[in-house]
Amino acid sequence: MEDKAALENIPRLVRPKNGARFTACQLIGQATRWQSTVGFTLDDLVAPQCAPVLGLEEDVTKFLQGAHMEGVWFETADSAIRHQNAMYRNPKRCQAVVAYPLKAPVFPAPDLCLIYATPQQMVLLGNALQYEDFEHIEMSFVGESSCSDSWGKALATGKPAITMPCYGERSFGGVLDDEMLAAFPPQYFEVIVSGLKKLKKSGVRYPAPVYGNTHDIRPHLEAIYGLDVLEGRA
Repeated sequence: MEDKAALENIPRLVRPKNGARFTACQLIGQATRWQSTVGFTLDDLVAPQCAPVLGLEEDVTKFLQGAHMEGVWFETADSAIRHQNAMYRNPKRCQAVVAYPLKAPVFPAPDLCLIYATPQQMVLLGNALQYEDFEHIEMSFVGESSCSDSWGKALATGKPAITMPCYGERSFGGVLDDEMLAAFPPQYFEVIVSGLKKLKKSGVRYPAPVYGNTHDIRPHLEAIYGLDVLEGRA
């Protein structure tokens, strides 16, 4: 949100109280895990990594120097600096962020959608994105603060972004041990849903049937690809 005053117009909005400060993944986690509508500004954040990724920080000089990362996540100052400069950031400045369940009609459309899913679920999500118009999905992982590889990257590129949530997101944000994260602009929702429906018609669905490594899988593959294709007679 460009103007934080607009937060006052959102019904049933949860805000940090009594001077409490959080990481962005904690606050977004409240929306994800508790189904709350959560609003926050720069003053509500505690970690120096969060605000620049979301576009809440005007001056990112200290962030890019990465002194707070040296000796914690990286052995040298050079590695810390390169890490910080490799992080995706929202190119637009804003004063507030609102995170809410997609079923809650807070806005006509969000700027960004997040889906937390298991690796197998994420495979199908990626397949669905590619079904109608293939594009190589480049998954990235900057290391700690990989929220920059999900919501930061999607905000910066306007494309879907998939990554492994980092240590902080799992420790503070409530991300489960078996979860990955996809972030994408809302127009991709229709692409995903359409792709999943068409994949289902092809016999590709969740969960994937487990045939094991000691069975002849030709009957299964025949149903999907056609036996003549498998025999080299297509």
